[in-house]
Amino acid sequence: MATPPNPAPDHVFDRQGALTVLDRALTVVGGEMQRLGKRSHFEAMRPGLSGEVPGASQSELAARLGLSPGAAKVAIHRLRQRFRDQVMAEIAQTVVGGGAAEVREELNYLITVISNQ
Repeated sequence: MATPPNPAPDHVFDRQGALTVLDRALTVVGGEMQRLGKRSHFEAMRPGLSGEVPGASQSELAARLGLSPGAAKVAIHRLRQRFRDQVMAEIAQTVVGGGAAEVREELNYLITVISNQ
C-alpha cells in the first residue's frame, strides 16, 4: 500500500487560512442567528453550510424545525446567502485594496484550496 504524499507546506498554510475564514464567517452568522432567537435553525442547517457532513434534506429540516417546506427552503436560501456575504466580508478584510475583483479572485482561490484536500 502506497503512502499518500505529504501536502506541500504552502498548501497546508493556505488550507488552514481558508478554514479560518470559513470558521470566522460561521461564528459571525451563528452569533447573528443567536441574537435573532434562531440558534436551533442555525445548528440544524450548519452542516450543509460548512461541508462537515451532508446536510439534511429540506423536508427533513422543515419537519425538525416545525416549518413548512417552503419556509424551510427560504430559510436555507437566506442562511446560505448570509454565510456567502460574510465569507466575502472576511476575505475583503484580508485583501489589499479590497476591490470586488480581488475579493472574487480570493474567494475562487479559497474554494480551490478547500476542494483540493
